[in-house]
Amino acid sequence: MTPSQSGRKPRRPIFGRSRRLSVVVFTAANLNAIDGSSIWAKTITLALADIERVNVSILLTHSITTDRVIGPLLEHSRVRVIDPFSDGLTEANDPLPLDEAARIISELNTKGNKAVVVRGSAAARRLAQEPSLVGTLIPYLTDLPQKVDDIDESVRSVIDEIMSASLTLLCQTEELMAFLELHFKSVRDKTWLLPPTIPTGLKPNPLLAPTRDELSLCYSGKFASQWNTLEMCSLPRKLADQGVATQLTMVGDKINKDPNRPEFVQQMRHVLKTSPGVEWVGGVTHEKSLRLMSESHIGLSWRDSRLDDSLELSTKLLEYCAVATPPLLNRTSMHEQIFGVAYPLFVRSEQDVVDLLQTLVETPDLWGSALAAIADISHAFTLDKTTARLESLFNRIFPM
Repeated sequence: MTPSQSGRKPRRPIFGRSRRLSVVVFTAANLNAIDGSSIWAKTITLALADIERVNVSILLTHSITTDRVIGPLLEHSRVRVIDPFSDGLTEANDPLPLDEAARIISELNTKGNKAVVVRGSAAARRLAQEPSLVGTLIPYLTDLPQKVDDIDESVRSVIDEIMSASLTLLCQTEELMAFLELHFKSVRDKTWLLPPTIPTGLKPNPLLAPTRDELSLCYSGKFASQWNTLEMCSLPRKLADQGVATQLTMVGDKINKDPNRPEFVQQMRHVLKTSPGVEWVGGVTHEKSLRLMSESHIGLSWRDSRLDDSLELSTKLLEYCAVATPPLLNRTSMHEQIFGVAYPLFVRSEQDVVDLLQTLVETPDLWGSALAAIADISHAFTLDKTTARLESLFNRIFPM
């Protein structure tokens, strides 16, 4: 699947013309933590900053405690980082409540041509309730139902409310865009394709084929039960039982709660600290995370089969490909379109993972096939491509 340069033509707002556009980026995510939401906020802000006619600001919901994610934004001359706590814009406690965020963004949005790029349905819905923001929102929603059976009237009401205040809806994949346009009338003709984004200029670092004496694995991201991160930590021990010396590097510091597994957070933290062959490096900069991926033979992206019907595409998969670290992942129709039906590192179960990794260290040709399959996958998803897509979108919404 190759993402197209543009999507549907969005409805134009009733705004005056201006040579420069003021755009606010907002997500309720904590930019001190490393996960998909925080990396998305950073990358889309950087992409917007590269558009000549755009002035971009990003409103934080948490006080800055580390620059691991936000560092490039703080250093960028064309990005305004708004910390509402240190800037004296709120008397609320950290994290910033959505009501306060809506008030602040509304005050920023009083003059000229404006747009608000917002991630998350709860945040988008709250902003849609501000009269001054109607006709300015550009939501990016990954928390919508992706199955027909999960769509009810309350879901439709939320989507309709968001879209009534929105210029267009950013969709991560063509599959998600098609699904939403089919099942939500208010979304039709108001979508725009914006695939996941990885840094421009990442250099592949292909390693020598793994052997029984040296197999290095890496996982980077949030730790969550359906992401199989608990099970990943048992892989070095299970492979050692098969005579394969394995080192697993786990990158990240965000452990998600699971209401169906109240013990998960404690268990996850325990196995990260105590499992043989596992090195937990914690939270690091995005740049270091990419370096650690590039120093590993295999990137783990194996998830619970309940996620096989997801219409989203993992950014981490693309980053693994960009640094020449073949990802091990579930066989799904979307993954087959991207990696090819014959991609050699598809798995369905934990036993599949162990068996495949054992086969991999014994079959150099399998390793070569995996490297060849991922060589060109990431090229269509770089930051410069995202900037071009956003620039094309803004030129349609706000013609010069």
